[in-house]
Amino acid sequence: MRHGPSLANRAGIILSDPQEGRRGWGLVPEAAALIRKSLETLEIPGDSLFFSSPFLRAVETARIAAEGLSSAGLSVEPGIVPALRERFFGSYDKTPDKNYPRVWERDAVNPDNHENEVESPAEVLYRMRNFIVETDSLFSGRVIILVSHGDPLNMLFCYASGLPVEKHRDIPSMKTAELRNLIP
Repeated sequence: MRHGPSLANRAGIILSDPQEGRRGWGLVPEAAALIRKSLETLEIPGDSLFFSSPFLRAVETARIAAEGLSSAGLSVEPGIVPALRERFFGSYDKTPDKNYPRVWERDAVNPDNHENEVESPAEVLYRMRNFIVETDSLFSGRVIILVSHGDPLNMLFCYASGLPVEKHRDIPSMKTAELRNLIP
């Protein structure tokens, strides 16, 4: 699940610094309704695991989603996992979101793109994949629900689809509050 619409989305800025993202720039007021609507289409087994990025917008999304699942009779306590955090956009942090395409153009030709101190797609995929592989091996057969961010999730979808990580913009981007199966 991608986090719900955030104040940073509304302001049109890139907010990727972990320190700033943990303590500010949470969800817009109408986000809760969108998150609850996304959950309506999913049947979640009672032994599901639920994990979230530590960024405030993701934690708030996870809490709203967990409340919705608890009201359906499931007891879900989201775990906060640093590996699920937003991709760090280096010197583009706190700049207009029109700068995303500049990074993505470089990503498409270099999965190790570090221009302007950006966290590379290869690094993002490494931390996301390692978390998934480790968690899946510990909890084999259980449904794992993640709350994360657009770029990291797209990179994880590349991995699950067998695509190279530099193709992460070739996969349809998740909308805010969208829930999507990683494995069909």
